[in-house]
Amino acid sequence: MLLDILYVQTIAPFWAYYGFINDPSHLCKILSWIILAAFIVIVFPYLKSDEEFSSDIALIIFFLKIVPFTSFIACKQQPIDFILCEILYLFLIYLFLKTIHVPKLSNKFKSTTLTNLIVAVLIVTVFFISAYYANFRLSFNFIDVYEIRFEARDYDMPTILKYLRGASSNILPVALAYALSRKKYAFSILLVFVIFLSFSTNGMKSTLFKMIICIFLFLLYKVDFKKYLGIAFLSLAVLSLLEWIALGTNVLSTVIVRRVLMIPQVLDSFYYDFTLNNGPLYYGGYHGEDVSFAIGAQYWSNGEIRANNGFFSDFYINIGFIGCIIYPLLYVIFFKYCEAAFGKSNRQIVMFVAIIVIYTLMGSSFTTSLLTHGLFLLLVTMYVTPWENNKE
Repeated sequence: MLLDILYVQTIAPFWAYYGFINDPSHLCKILSWIILAAFIVIVFPYLKSDEEFSSDIALIIFFLKIVPFTSFIACKQQPIDFILCEILYLFLIYLFLKTIHVPKLSNKFKSTTLTNLIVAVLIVTVFFISAYYANFRLSFNFIDVYEIRFEARDYDMPTILKYLRGASSNILPVALAYALSRKKYAFSILLVFVIFLSFSTNGMKSTLFKMIICIFLFLLYKVDFKKYLGIAFLSLAVLSLLEWIALGTNVLSTVIVRRVLMIPQVLDSFYYDFTLNNGPLYYGGYHGEDVSFAIGAQYWSNGEIRANNGFFSDFYINIGFIGCIIYPLLYVIFFKYCEAAFGKSNRQIVMFVAIIVIYTLMGSSFTTSLLTHGLFLLLVTMYVTPWENNKE
């Protein structure tokens, strides 16, 4: 209900040209409440589940995907086929989380040396890219970052360097969480500087967002944060609404609610509409260009913006309806191997990695997330890291 109010009062009036139109229908509003209630029943048992990573994934998907989706269709009516496809793939993710199991991974490759080597390579990569391409620039402009992003897009760097750069944005924050859990504060300060240097090179605010979440979870290390996710999201909505009522500003609504929670839902609707008119692309691009640029040009009237999106948008634009069945299976297999790689670990690190994984998959295609954004290397890093102690 609070997200609906924020959408109508603080987002739609200012961002209608971005697709945030207030156009409700009674049918979609009723469906939104039915869908939300059904998924609450499905998700509730995960609050007490012993499978830490799977339960974290289930809860994060609920708050980052399902709640915003139901709010979106309540405020902007959508085709029934689109709603049913979204429901199907989300339901199958939860079904497969319950029913799919992977073999237990051996501990013989766990090694502090290997973990340190991976982290060291990524740190050197960030320093090299910053020195060679950006002259060790430090950017304190956290709002207008598009100039840096456009510059970073044109860096002429080897493919391996691009993969390492992407991997560093996900692995170094996890390394920070690991260092903090081991009370290695000097190394933690170095990692904070490196992550900030990475942001100053690529202009991606998500780089800083992950670091902030990491530190926040560390400060609450005695809290089983899984039980308080709902309170955290409710607090965000309340604070955003209070900001609007008391100050007449919508900074929280714009920066967090709109950007993190609602844009993926709008993009899902764009990708669905684009696929209906142009057919599944079968991973072939659109007229020789990345489809994200075509989406940006058609729906946002800006062909220079990458309208990247993951989950539903990724599989539907590529293989259509059949993706609603295939991709949930692929996602869950990856989730389960992540869970197997952890063994026994710090509770906050498990939650943090789950947030990174879902946030990355929400914003990019599955293959891009695995390779370009380093989720596969993150899985390898998790596997070789001796979580239970820091001795080999």
